[in-house]
Amino acid sequence: MKKKVLALLLAAAMTCSLAGCGGSSGNGESASGDMASDEAGEEQDEASEESSGTENEAGAETAEGSGEEQDFSGITLTIMSTNENTFDGIDAVIAAAEEKFGFTVEYDITGSGGEDYNNLVRSRLASGDMDDMIIYNSGALFKQLNPKEYFMDFSGNPAIMDRLDESFAEVVSVDGATYGVPYSSSNAGGILYNKATYKELGLEIPHTWDDFLANCKAVQEAGQTPIMCAFGDGWPGIVTQFGDYYNVHAENPNFAQELDAGTTKWATTPAGIKSYQKVIDVAPYCNEDYMSTGYADACDRFAQGEGVHWIILTNVLSNLYSLYGNEVTDNIGVFGIPGDDPDNHGLTVWMPSAIYANKDTEHEEAVRAFIEFYVSEEALDLYSSKVLPDGPYCIKGYEIPDNAFPAVREDMQSYFDAGKTWSALEFSSSLEAADSIGVLQQLALGEITAEEGAAAIDKSLESYAIQLGLEWN
Repeated sequence: MKKKVLALLLAAAMTCSLAGCGGSSGNGESASGDMASDEAGEEQDEASEESSGTENEAGAETAEGSGEEQDFSGITLTIMSTNENTFDGIDAVIAAAEEKFGFTVEYDITGSGGEDYNNLVRSRLASGDMDDMIIYNSGALFKQLNPKEYFMDFSGNPAIMDRLDESFAEVVSVDGATYGVPYSSSNAGGILYNKATYKELGLEIPHTWDDFLANCKAVQEAGQTPIMCAFGDGWPGIVTQFGDYYNVHAENPNFAQELDAGTTKWATTPAGIKSYQKVIDVAPYCNEDYMSTGYADACDRFAQGEGVHWIILTNVLSNLYSLYGNEVTDNIGVFGIPGDDPDNHGLTVWMPSAIYANKDTEHEEAVRAFIEFYVSEEALDLYSSKVLPDGPYCIKGYEIPDNAFPAVREDMQSYFDAGKTWSALEFSSSLEAADSIGVLQQLALGEITAEEGAAAIDKSLESYAIQLGLEWN
């Protein structure tokens, strides 16, 4: 299993996903596409308007009223994106949409993601130079764009709204208006586990944190490593606390909003203190070299059976599959980081980026037709035939394909079906603690208490809030 170069490359993409980088697809993969020419697109649009614009509009209205297929022949739609997104899935959907509706869809690839992409998006929105559609983050970054002014509202469209999972709709909605649909599958911060070892030791899925620690103790007593941990690359080690947000939100559903306002702090929230305590709790059960172990090594060792659990983002499944095949991924299950209530065991989800529609597009009906098709069963089947999902698609009632990872198809989907999911804090709060990794490493090493760790994060958040011009009480 000497495939660590690929693992390192995928690790970089996964780091971007955890940090909420602009344009991240959330599945740990990257691809490039052809850049659409703005000038050519404008010429095609003008030609389509002169030759068939009126006929298309009339035809669209007739088709909408009669249920017949709409025809948008001669129209070219453009989608703004970074080169960090994976295009295999959407390419298949676009091909089918073009055949179904007659329009052409082209990418406008603007380079890599991150803050440069965020700034470009803001600039193009302000100047009125936005494409017909855009692939962009869901959550806090999107909500900072003043979506009411720039994006199409889908809240009155049942063909779209009846399909969206509520937890996803929340991260693309502002003041009751919903603006986006999921671009790809979701991703979650959970606990991967070795199903064969669980069966061998007679362990059951834990539904409280104490039960999870009891399982870890049983694994340790059996002479095995309970938890694979990889603080060597920083970000993999912080998923224990970041992925526990479902439990913090369960205690205080307004935590994110109150944190931004400064009226709630990590150090004054009981579930928040417990969230940091969990980093301390798992340290005695980790591999001895967890502070120096990197993500690539952890993938290799976990695939070989070292470490019965791994608290990590579930897009590692695609990485493990690409490196080692389904012999490894078929033996991996996943459960959410449990809290104290066995009846409320949920999953913290990293929501996918979304596709948004330009409010001022000249091709509103065509764009709406594409968006409606994108969330249809047919489109989802096409997408998943090209890209195996790292989590459910945030679409109600969609049955995960049989070739999907069992951890996704069986385990993660059950949380979505039960309504026991919530998005990670970064999708609701605009605040970021600059030194999260360092604080969590101190916790794992036993250098500070959970209370001290929470207070340190609060201090960092206060500094960031001041930079953003927020008033913290």
